[in-house]
Amino acid sequence: MGKETIDHLRSSIDTDIYTIYKYPFLNDAREYIRDSGISFNDLLEGSISTIVDCGRKRVEDALNGKIHEYDNPYLEILSYPVTNIILSCINDIGLIKRYAYFESKRVYEELKKEEDNFIIKIAAQFGLRLKKDGEKYETYFTDYLNNSRRINDQKWKLVNRKISNGWIPLEKEDFVRLIAEKYREIIEDTLPLRIDKEDCSKIINRVGDIIKCLKEKDNREKISKIDSDCFPPCIKGIISKTEKGINLSHHERFSLTTFLHKIGVKKDEIIQLFRNMPDFDFEMTRYQVDNIIGEGSGITYRCPSCSTMKTYGICTTERNKDCNNVSNPIKGYKINLDRKYKDIKV
Repeated sequence: MGKETIDHLRSSIDTDIYTIYKYPFLNDAREYIRDSGISFNDLLEGSISTIVDCGRKRVEDALNGKIHEYDNPYLEILSYPVTNIILSCINDIGLIKRYAYFESKRVYEELKKEEDNFIIKIAAQFGLRLKKDGEKYETYFTDYLNNSRRINDQKWKLVNRKISNGWIPLEKEDFVRLIAEKYREIIEDTLPLRIDKEDCSKIINRVGDIIKCLKEKDNREKISKIDSDCFPPCIKGIISKTEKGINLSHHERFSLTTFLHKIGVKKDEIIQLFRNMPDFDFEMTRYQVDNIIGEGSGITYRCPSCSTMKTYGICTTERNKDCNNVSNPIKGYKINLDRKYKDIKV
């Protein structure tokens, strides 16, 4: 099954081809892939290896921080399940989250151009409750909360939205952002898939350089001359998220940067810690870090106090021996250092 298969699909496709390839999560897309008759083994045959190459390109774009640009709808539709297989065989949670971020961002940009009826169709497929009132969309507050929790923007706080009988009015762009966030969550929740080891070995042979690139990224510089074992729980928690590729809130990024800068971590090392973020952009991260540590703004910000960390939702522990009943994470770190290296009882 090779060129003939692609030609068959091209000849039998209807006018919805462009909708299907832009939104491969639609039920219509699943039916299309099923009707193609292409099996997993077919995908690994050299005769249609271009489908695997297309899926590989989608993964590479995510790794390189780019929104994937589609050029061949017939290949792109079939490459969607292949992409999921590649990600599952590589089995790197950080890469999966990064792919989910950029794929949802692509869908968001496409959905902004769509008509109301189509948006309503997708919302229904995702189980999002929706009402349309003139130019405004309305969604139920629980759907709003569930799908906006990772958006780091003050306007998305529930207190900054109008609410009437549980319904929240939204502009079109904001509502499709919720759909995109739901799609992102679905990708993260469904991957990795369970793929046979023998089948995975065939895929791994095709994506070896991607795995090499991931390993190089994982072997990035560690914080030098700093004892991370002595970090307070709040800072350890934030760093744990960076290692898993979980996106940080603005407050978490600010708190981590101010803490590390205060204890003497170099700027480049701080930036390195953010490299695993799904939305990492080197220039933007450097700009933000520069402003926080005073190189850009001229103002050096202090690490937030423990009470402020609680307000941010970063500190989730009670004042216990790990926190030393201190008022600031910096003090907690210094006390832990003294205990470990100077044997000073507190």
